[in-house]
Amino acid sequence: PLGQLCEWSLQQSARKKKIYLDLIERSNLNHSQALHLTSEQEQQEVSRLGLGLHSFVLPHGLSVPLAISNAHSRLREHLKVPADEPVILFMSRLHPKKGLDYLIPALAKLTHHRFTFVIAGSGSKEYEAEIKSLVTSSGIGDRVYFAGFLEGESKNLFIQGSDLFALTSHSENFAVVVLEALAAGVPVVVTPGVALASVVQQHQLGYVTQLDVSAIASTVEQYLNNPQQAKNMGKSAQKLIYDHYTWDQIAAKMIHIYQAILSNHQGLSYV
Repeated sequence: PLGQLCEWSLQQSARKKKIYLDLIERSNLNHSQALHLTSEQEQQEVSRLGLGLHSFVLPHGLSVPLAISNAHSRLREHLKVPADEPVILFMSRLHPKKGLDYLIPALAKLTHHRFTFVIAGSGSKEYEAEIKSLVTSSGIGDRVYFAGFLEGESKNLFIQGSDLFALTSHSENFAVVVLEALAAGVPVVVTPGVALASVVQQHQLGYVTQLDVSAIASTVEQYLNNPQQAKNMGKSAQKLIYDHYTWDQIAAKMIHIYQAILSNHQGLSYV
């Protein structure tokens, strides 16, 4: 079954990372003056390694793309759907850790609502075939658009023209694409394994749901039942990204922290 295959793949990846850490990276880390981590979740995970090093959290920055005029209508013209059709976007590498085997069956529970689900990304031929088979067997083939790998203006059009961005991953140490969606004013649905989930929840920039088919379905239905609330979340998200996550903001904080390291200051932290 697809679920068991996903679990096995994730376990194998974790084992490989542990072997690499023990054989090579632990020595490198032990000789470091500080660890630069990109999320509080990553910091918590690293703390369990018992390295005894100072660490600080400084997230990835974002180069905000130019706004595309009439992105909402242009995307629907591209998808050949009605002008008021809700569009839910998944954009990421197609891999078992991304949780599409939860998201697709969850959306299949919501066929009493109107929506188009866009899957943007690429992966191995075998896994892409499994996802397409799952879409068909879930009975939502007529609602799903496979966009493939997107970049440049096409990528920006799909993000800016969507109504909701969904990433129901088992784990993501950051997920820059979530930042990109928020910067476009698009609220997000994420799972606790996505490191930005705490930011989404704290600032009400979207929805955080458990990695469970029924929970995801219930969460997406909240959006479908109250799209205006989601739009308000999107506006708040856009402001937060512009205020705290552009590269100008991040670079200034990085300079300050690295100067502190060079001066041998202790107790480094990022807020």
